[in-house]
Amino acid sequence: MPDVLLLLRRFLLAWTSVFLLQSQFLLASAEPLSAEQLRTEFNRRLLEGQMLVQLETQGQPESPKFLAAWQDNTHHRNQIIRLRLHRDELRVEQLRNRDKGFRLLASTEYGDFTAAVWVEHDAGRSRFAQALNFSAQLEQFSRRLPGALAVGALQDGDVVFSRGYGERTGTREPIHAKTVFPLLDASQAVAGVLALRLEQQQVTTAGVPFNVSLNWNTRDLLPSMPARHTHRPLDLLAHTACLREPNRGHQHSKLGEGLFGTARYLWDQPLRPACVPGVLSFYTPEGFVLLGAFLEAGLGKPVGDILRQELSEPFNLPGLTAMPDAVNPLGLDLQASVDDLSRMLALIFNGELLGRARWRRLWNPANEHNDYVHGWRVQGALRAQQADTPSGSVRLLVHPTKRNALLVLSQQSAKPAELDALAMELLTQL
Repeated sequence: MPDVLLLLRRFLLAWTSVFLLQSQFLLASAEPLSAEQLRTEFNRRLLEGQMLVQLETQGQPESPKFLAAWQDNTHHRNQIIRLRLHRDELRVEQLRNRDKGFRLLASTEYGDFTAAVWVEHDAGRSRFAQALNFSAQLEQFSRRLPGALAVGALQDGDVVFSRGYGERTGTREPIHAKTVFPLLDASQAVAGVLALRLEQQQVTTAGVPFNVSLNWNTRDLLPSMPARHTHRPLDLLAHTACLREPNRGHQHSKLGEGLFGTARYLWDQPLRPACVPGVLSFYTPEGFVLLGAFLEAGLGKPVGDILRQELSEPFNLPGLTAMPDAVNPLGLDLQASVDDLSRMLALIFNGELLGRARWRRLWNPANEHNDYVHGWRVQGALRAQQADTPSGSVRLLVHPTKRNALLVLSQQSAKPAELDALAMELLTQL
């Protein structure tokens, strides 16, 4: 009987695909897509002006495959997709999206889970996006700030604002949401997301399946490191590895030796005296050099390639890359647009990048003494990252409980206190 139902389902889908094609609909590849492949295809087609209108599942509930059809998005309506909602979560999500101005367009069940797509009502943008009125404040602020500014905002897990202001100094290139900025110290926040993603996903190294564990000793993959280093990658992410900040001039003289040359110099330095790894945080972004070397040793490829293959490309984050000639990619030298960061946070909040249990772990410190967790600073109820240099500033503010976030990237540094005040004022409006 199940075989008859499967054949009937395939017949109906094939008949529907013919009808859709005749009605100027677009059918996805005849090959079923995994959840990650569908997410990538969904994002790509939405950017290209197409909307998903039909969804079907195949295979086992544990590893479903999806078939989908699209049509031209002539009214430029936004869509929300959720690929793994438990039955108990579906009703909550339906009410939440209805409140935002979205209606259910397509859904499909597999086991105890549902994949669903919502579309904005014909009336236009959601209530939150309409109510959000950052523009006047940001226009005024950008006139006082020389150079470029880009701002993104998320409310209840969804992107509600993403815009650029001003022109890039020197080229007079207009700034928009996809303009790429250096992330500086905020690179560490992305490093935490990447590390948890690698721990969750099984990757293939030299044809062999491989899982990274952040609870291993860092020396497990870097055996040349002296035995006095008893820290874990988890400690490097939380700045609790008892490292001393080295002489930066000496560190940068190791450029010619690449990431491993810098890592060797770092692990030969003395550790903080009377310090126990995993307890107290001492801000040392150089620890992310060791984290990068750890990941490169385990996966057998450069950190930039790991970032691109495991995070940027699968989740359609094209501007999220390591900067050319990066010394400390995961600690100081990543770059991204506000659109990339907003999309990444939305995928985290909705359980599609890390899974629902793991994304909450992303922002939960191991103990009350930790000032950092997975590359994010603990700031009361907020998780944050910030950086200020003469060439630019970054502010990332996340409220995990409310699933709200505010992102500010600027080309030239404003007064830090003024930028902090702006970011907090905007965040309170969400």
